[in-house]
Amino acid sequence: MYKQELQTNNKSKWVNTREFIIIHHTGTKQGTIEWVLNTLTKWKVSVHYVVDFNWDIYKIWSTKDILWHCWKSEWKWKTNMNKYSIWIEVIWWVWEEFPLAQRQAVRELIQHLMATFNISKENVLRHSDIAPWRKIDISDSFWNHWFKSWKKYQDSL
Repeated sequence: MYKQELQTNNKSKWVNTREFIIIHHTGTKQGTIEWVLNTLTKWKVSVHYVVDFNWDIYKIWSTKDILWHCWKSEWKWKTNMNKYSIWIEVIWWVWEEFPLAQRQAVRELIQHLMATFNISKENVLRHSDIAPWRKIDISDSFWNHWFKSWKKYQDSL
């Protein structure tokens, strides 16, 4: 399923509960996995998966690892969503449409993770859901091509 497994240096020593899937985008058109890894390392963050423009999926870390990705975050009764979440980074430039094949690759990855870890569709969230005061991703154009709301996208998973 994955083009290759790579790693960055930013993770915790504890075990991730894998209750949520959080998707977001880079907001850049650089589009190379090397650029993403360099940027993640520079900002001292990481992700579990990266989905490239050409719909290649890269596994960066094991899903059991708690990664340092979202600074302040919360969802309902939980804070520090890093402890509970699998992170998917989608390489995308904010002024362009997501490629159909890339959207499909993300969808298949989400469905695979949901089935593997028994994650409910309600627990597939956007970065903006858990940090709305500072994040806007994943862009509405990721899902609104076919669905009228994020809830309808979740329901389709």
